Formats: sequence, structure tokens, C-alpha cells
Amino acid sequence: MRSPILCCALLVATLCLTAAPGAKAASLQQVSNWTGGVANLPSDVLMYAYVPDKVVPNPPVLTLIHSCDSNASVVLGQAGGLKMAADQYGFIIVVPQSNPSSLRCWTTDSTQVWTRDKGGDSNAIKQMVVYALSKYQANADRVYATGCSSGAMMTELLLALYPDIFKAGSSFAGMPGGCHGPNDNSSNATGYNGTCAGGTVNYTPQQWGDLVRAMDPGYTGHRPRLQLFHGSADSIISYSNMAESESQYINLLSLSTNPTKTNTGLTLGTHQATEQQWNNACGYLVLDGFDSIGGDHGPSDALFVAQYVVPFLGLDKTGAVDPEIAQCGSGGTGGSTGGAGVAGGSGSGG
Repeated sequence: MRSPILCCALLVATLCLTAAPGAKAASLQQVSNWTGGVANLPSDVLMYAYVPDKVVPNPPVLTLIHSCDSNASVVLGQAGGLKMAADQYGFIIVVPQSNPSSLRCWTTDSTQVWTRDKGGDSNAIKQMVVYALSKYQANADRVYATGCSSGAMMTELLLALYPDIFKAGSSFAGMPGGCHGPNDNSSNATGYNGTCAGGTVNYTPQQWGDLVRAMDPGYTGHRPRLQLFHGSADSIISYSNMAESESQYINLLSLSTNPTKTNTGLTLGTHQATEQQWNNACGYLVLDGFDSIGGDHGPSDALFVAQYVVPFLGLDKTGAVDPEIAQCGSGGTGGSTGGAGVAGGSGSGG
């Protein structure tokens, strides 16, 4: 289905690093043989990776997911700050690519992609991460995701579907994991979901949490943390989806309904912004929502803003495990009722 979703950001200029004579600078490269014999993966999905010149031992992996009508090269250009951070901190960036010639969005709204290891786009991206962990001797305890628009929807879906793999994600103009309207035909849906995008799907925190738990009913382990960015004047993906995503994670992470802290007077790109932070019971920032006041889709003037994304995901930290788990442990967070947690502590925990 052809979709209007497209992050409208100007490409971030790529800084040229000075290299020694004869040195080969890092660049985005297509990766082959990543499917590993997994069945039912879409044939038009490709894997790319950005491996910096200096990779730390056992590096973290960031999965960077493009919007509709885009590709791996464009999204890495949009995420110039994250690319610079990879050069500085030595982590790997995995960049999936759907088929831009067909104007195809990532499919996030079908029974297939909501089911673990059953094929489709979600399974394909998960398999890229699994392959990257082996190929680059990367750290399975430090895997993260970020994306814009359709890529943001996929980011939130991956965190919901594979909480055992992804430790955190940052979503720019997305929607809750598993979002679909009561009358949507989830058996053959493809890509863009107009019901969710229009902001007419409003569930309780319990219902949102149950959608995620149903994806893996036996899972009781650690749930990823989530960072959200959304423009209040977004005409493509309704701004109301941000509050619905927050409700989903308030339930999944057993957080207080009220945020731990609200920061006003911030600036995102050319817009004023407000940030709401939810800390978990041990004081670590696990839900972080940025409202770009009057901001458009993306928001286009503040895509993949490394100033906030890198520390939230912990990509500027060293350590064998994710920094939240290092501080709080790896136990499950419950989340059966929502609003049951304690909003305590301060700061981001990293």
C-alpha cells in the first residue's frame, strides 16, 4: 500500500574524517548471507551495516530503521549524529532496507509480524541482529533500535516482540507495538495502518500491555525501556499515539501514571519542547517522552537527535551489560496491572 509516511528531514551533512594516507574510511556496506536459512523472510529486504574504523571489543549494536519511501543510505544520512557517536564510542549500526522502488513501508500490522520467528519484516530485522552479533563479535546484552515513522513503528514492535534481544529503543513519530483497530483485518494487513495513524485507537494501559504480553505469553523477563519523540502538529501520524505508547509502557514496566519529572523550556530543532520522564523502582529512566510543541512529522527538524538518544540507550557507556540492567538487575518488571510501580529516584541512570 502506498503511504504518505516519509520523514521530511533535511539530510544531516556527513562530516569527513581525516584519515592517514592509504587508510580506508568506514562506510555503509551491504551485508550478504544474513538470513541464516530462516524461512518466510521477505525477499526484498536487505541488510546494511556501518562498522566504524575503531570498534570496541564486544561492541553494542544499534538497529537504525528507515521510514517509508526511503533506504539505508538516506536514514544513515539523517542519523549523522548517531553515526558520529558510533565513530566515537565504537558501536555497530545495523541498517535494514526494504524495497524503496515499491514505495513499501515496513509491515508492522499483520499476524505474521506480531508472531515471534514466523517470518515477515520483524523476523528479518531480528535475524540481521542475530547475524551481526556473530559476524562482528558483538554484545548480545547491548542491542538497541531506533527509527522514524514506519521505522519508529517497527522499533516499538521489535521491543514488544523480542524483549529478550532489544534492551531499549528510541521512536520518532511511531505508534504502540501491536497497534490495530478493532475492525482491522490483521491477517492480511500490509504496512501502513491508517486507523492507528489517525489516532482513533485508544486503549487502556492494561489493554496495550496485554497486546504485547500476548506476543510471548510465557515471557517474564526484562522489558526494554522506551524513548519517544513526537511533534504535536504531526499531520501524518497522530500525536495522540505518543500518549498511547506511554500508556503501554506504564503498564509493561509497572510505572506510576504520573511522570517522575517534567522538564519544560527545552528546544528540539527549531521548536520548544517538553520532556516527561518515568523512572523505575530503582531510579533508572526507562520511559522518556519528548513533545515537540508545534513540531511536524518526525519531528523533521530533530530526527535522531544524538544528544538525547545516545545517553538514553547507553551507547556512550562501557560495560558488558546494558547500563540499566547493571544498575537494576535483569529481573522481570511485571506490568500486569499498570500504575503499580514506584516512580522514584532522579536522573537517567546514565
